[in-house]
Amino acid sequence: MGSQEHPASNAKCKQSPASLTGRHPLDSTRTRRASSHLYKGMGEPAGRAPRLIGLHGSSSSSSKMGAQSPASLLLFSMGLVLLCFTSAGVADAQKTWCVAKPSASNQVLLLNLNYACSQVSCAVIQKGGPCYYPDNLVSRAAVAMNLYYAANGRHPWNCYFNNSALVVRSDPSYGSCTYY
Repeated sequence: MGSQEHPASNAKCKQSPASLTGRHPLDSTRTRRASSHLYKGMGEPAGRAPRLIGLHGSSSSSSKMGAQSPASLLLFSMGLVLLCFTSAGVADAQKTWCVAKPSASNQVLLLNLNYACSQVSCAVIQKGGPCYYPDNLVSRAAVAMNLYYAANGRHPWNCYFNNSALVVRSDPSYGSCTYY
């Protein structure tokens, strides 16, 4: 079987401008001067194309379009973290607690107490526990609701309890009863 050459591989069929002049078409003094801020390697020998510089300083021939260096990605990530902390996290990092609204009905408070204690340990409000006294439903429900709130990340939605609770910024702890 005879071998056939592809027409594009035949050197006589097509000659590039570089092969006709001995220089690359982009390798002219005028092109280099006009766009020297885009090129690396000023003064390269004739016949070599200048290399484009990417945003992060490496030549485009050695990296894919859109690729980032680890250092620039780290800086970008640190900037995002800083932005998140200053806009929502650290600026509002004051500790909060969840307590029962004094106006909540006993029926709702009992439901809240039962629900919260089904999700977290309420040993501190059992007889003999540090938060047993005062022996009333509002106090016990508040401790249980705060235990639930704290165990689930202190998010405002974890202190809703059917609109019978409040998020407060002052520590409601008393005596030996510590609200966590």
